[in-house]
Amino acid sequence: MYVSKADLKEYLRITADDDDGLLDTLLKAAQARVDQICQRTFEASTDTIRFYDAYEVVAGHTLFFDMDLAAITKLENNGGEVPSADYTLLPRNAPKPYYGLKLKRGRFEPGSTPEDAIKITGKWAYSTSPPADIVHATKRLAAFYFREKDSQVFQVIGPPDGANITLPQTEPAAVKAILRPYIKPPSPTR
Repeated sequence: MYVSKADLKEYLRITADDDDGLLDTLLKAAQARVDQICQRTFEASTDTIRFYDAYEVVAGHTLFFDMDLAAITKLENNGGEVPSADYTLLPRNAPKPYYGLKLKRGRFEPGSTPEDAIKITGKWAYSTSPPADIVHATKRLAAFYFREKDSQVFQVIGPPDGANITLPQTEPAAVKAILRPYIKPPSPTR
């Protein structure tokens, strides 16, 4: 979880345990909504495995991932390990997350079965722990959901002539502003 229940309770100034179950549910919902808005997951603490088909490789040596990679543990091609000295993670000179890799030597070999020929073990997320902005946005969104249960929350919008329209608010504008720089850009073209 990006935010602990204790941190949310402190943020909301709640000392009783009466709403703990609700707060757990709202934290999960807020984290899921943050991930949905940004189209990415922000934390991976354990390794998982993803497979790629050899036909997804560009020019025989470049592979673009379908999700963010925070850290790579092992790269295999047709069951054989590719040493880390033989590939470069992309982007090379920018901050993580990684969106692909390029072999320095040789080419990816499809072998007899190109499906799932490439196996990558690593931490598949934006980072191994969520950025502070994401933690704050998740906390604010969970707090918004908690407060919303007791009152209708509306957003007032209006044209320059002064005729206002009142709509139920989805996410607070401040949360959306925090999340905007983290929205996943389109994948690089092949």
